[in-house]
Amino acid sequence: MSLPELHARFANTAILYFIFMGIWGYYRFFRKEGLNDSYWGAVVIGEVFLFIEAGIGTYMWIIGLRPGRDIHLLYGSVSLMVLPMVYMFTKGRPGRPEILMYATTFFFGAGLLFRALGTGKDALPSIIPDAFYPLFDTLVQVFSSLPGIFS
Repeated sequence: MSLPELHARFANTAILYFIFMGIWGYYRFFRKEGLNDSYWGAVVIGEVFLFIEAGIGTYMWIIGLRPGRDIHLLYGSVSLMVLPMVYMFTKGRPGRPEILMYATTFFFGAGLLFRALGTGKDALPSIIPDAFYPLFDTLVQVFSSLPGIFS
């Protein structure tokens, strides 16, 4: 398996993991539960996973394999920082409001990773079937036209 393919597969896995963590966080929130040790462990696993993904991407950058657009680097960097920023904001408290922040952050992170996958798709192959690229490109155009964070 080539490095670009490995990087793309890690990105797809990270997106699915972040969506799962967001669902699990909202599930815990609506059951009136806070963060427990299992969720904390899963948060750490998610962050370690992103560090591995960033390490692969950095190595690819060093050896000359560049993404399709340079904004790919920004999306990747910000997705790496969102979980530590929420931890700093919540000061590590395990309460119910904090689980809501983490769950929302995981969905936001999944969106960032999805966007990063879109900006790197010209140079990095994805496991998204070719039939979905027209839909994928339409979504990228719609989100790119929105004012604010997506522009």
